[in-house]
Amino acid sequence: MPKSLILLFFMEIYNIKGQKIDTVLEQQMSAGAHSVIWNAEGQNSGIYFLRFEAGDQCDVKKVILLK
Repeated sequence: MPKSLILLFFMEIYNIKGQKIDTVLEQQMSAGAHSVIWNAEGQNSGIYFLRFEAGDQCDVKKVILLK
């Protein structure tokens, strides 16, 4: 993707039951590398799924939250 390309980015967090518990990011950004911090305060330790969407690209990653 060209760096000048502006896309709508989403990052959502789901629990093990598939329930959406947080939307971490929902904004237009240029293509390229970015960092996002999820404030998991108030969440229990366990397995969560992060769903990323940028333009027509989508990916899901499994994460383990340890407190």
